[in-house]
Amino acid sequence: MKIFLTGATGFIGGHILRRLVQDGHTVTCAIRSLGDALAIEALGAKVWLGEFHDLNRLRPELSSCQAVIHCAAYLKLGSPNIFFERHNVELTRQLIIASQVAGVSQFIYLSAASVVMQEPQAMYDCQEDLPVTNLAILPYSRSKALAEQIVLNGTTFNMKTIVLRPAFVWGLGDAVDTQIGPAVASKRFGWFEEGDYLYATCYIGNLCLGILLALDSQVTREVFFIADAKPVHFRTWMTQRLQASGFHIPSMSFSQRNAWSLAKFTENGWRYLPLPGNPPLVREMVRMMGYPFTVSCQKLRSVCGYEATFSQEQGFEELQK
Repeated sequence: MKIFLTGATGFIGGHILRRLVQDGHTVTCAIRSLGDALAIEALGAKVWLGEFHDLNRLRPELSSCQAVIHCAAYLKLGSPNIFFERHNVELTRQLIIASQVAGVSQFIYLSAASVVMQEPQAMYDCQEDLPVTNLAILPYSRSKALAEQIVLNGTTFNMKTIVLRPAFVWGLGDAVDTQIGPAVASKRFGWFEEGDYLYATCYIGNLCLGILLALDSQVTREVFFIADAKPVHFRTWMTQRLQASGFHIPSMSFSQRNAWSLAKFTENGWRYLPLPGNPPLVREMVRMMGYPFTVSCQKLRSVCGYEATFSQEQGFEELQK
């Protein structure tokens, strides 16, 4: 199959690219910098350099592809809401329009399980029929929910659409390696409620399998959660994950209530004062990682035959290679 892939320079997109090439697909990767071209081509993919709103350039490229896999996303928590709207919502809208015009047969969108998060509370065995968030204090999750609707509404007689909602995606090069671990090293990360709660994760190998199943599926306008076979005890799992990459284990812990209040105070400080960078703690981070959260993969199992091939143990073994 000829596939157009976005986000190939990121953690998730990079792993998906390698798996697609390994399975014999022809992949074109959308990039925005010539500096990434050599690395992408070295992995066996073709490069398309441009902007999604440039239909005159994008349409010919998409016309030769059967499927689009849209993984690109903006995930710098604490950034102004407009950044999430611009990168996660508007770029998705532009890509959907271009795919429709070009006659693409299938559009797969990589969303996030956090789209169903609302006010802070425990959430267990979440299913796809839950309402999605529209909370301004959760700008990343809200933007992914809006993008989901654009994708589903973009379904046509000739173009099937599927939305995948992975739980916390982990593996080599993940957010633990790039954000959480460094935050621990600089004493800017601690546990919420001692990390004593159940939490859903999704090893990158299992997510790649879900992408392949979606490519083979004949269903359309469907949304699926995807996660590892079983939820984890957050502190136990995160401790093992940090150790796997050589990071220290944090000792400090905050109550959920105090963490939420501190995050709100910090957000206001960065909003009204001329402070550099993004706030070190925001409510969306507390909401995403500080409360029990598990999802059901029953729908993906029954419709697409999904089984989490990689166990937690196998995932950690892969990290050591």
